[in-house]
Amino acid sequence: MTRDSDVFISLSERANIANAFGADYFISFHINSGGGTGFESYIYNALSNSSTAYAKQQKMHTAVNPVLTKYGLRDRGAKKENYAVLRETAMDAILTETAFIDTTFDANLLKNPQFIEDLSQAYANGIAAIFGVAPNPQPPNPQPTPQTKGIAYILGKNVNLRNGPSTSSSVIRQLNSPESYVVYQESNGWLDLGNGQWVYNDPSYINFVKTSNSDGSPIGVAYIQGMNVNLRSGPSTTSAVIRQLNPPESYLVYINENGWLNLGGNQWVYNDPSYIKYTQY
Repeated sequence: MTRDSDVFISLSERANIANAFGADYFISFHINSGGGTGFESYIYNALSNSSTAYAKQQKMHTAVNPVLTKYGLRDRGAKKENYAVLRETAMDAILTETAFIDTTFDANLLKNPQFIEDLSQAYANGIAAIFGVAPNPQPPNPQPTPQTKGIAYILGKNVNLRNGPSTSSSVIRQLNSPESYVVYQESNGWLDLGNGQWVYNDPSYINFVKTSNSDGSPIGVAYIQGMNVNLRSGPSTTSAVIRQLNPPESYLVYINENGWLNLGGNQWVYNDPSYIKYTQY
């Protein structure tokens, strides 16, 4: 660490500190400005794409990408530049620019403790990948939330909520669009909404979106293995293409629904093993 307080240290001095210490790798963390949005990383522009610094940059970018997807932050790319801390360090080095402090959307993310936690973990995972070591597993939550199956979105009117998984069970009340409910279990086509409350999973009036955790945490990772894989705005080939994905990108998966993987927000990719490797947690 070149500094632990808000006292400026010159760029050359930062490189000198790392060189004197004999560091194996140098990371310069920055927050961007200038009215843009997104994340980008840099290595020294005199280095080729066959350099070890470039390979390490790709690993760091791959580790950070799932966080960008989760929060809808633009990936501005892995770049090269003639910055002092990249030019004057004796070891491989990377400079990262995370979000723009003068853009409202980005600034709000920087104020979000969970975003900072997720990004910090991504950096740690990237460093682990660079040095070929497995990251330490995160400690279990001392107060785990109940496991759930997903969310039931009510599409129809006067949908019967019953006190058991049967049409002979008593009607508690009726549900209406646009209500939505956490689903705790499935039984023969019925969805348990908790506390003995059941609704029949008929797609004409229920949209049951499967996920595994009530807190919205990811259920796995999608590794992109093919070129120009369409990322869409919904789980359908008729949904608009947002952009195209390419290896070695990887993304956290939040929902696995009818062959489609949700990568956060309204971002979906089709789970075709010919170009996607999906690993469930």
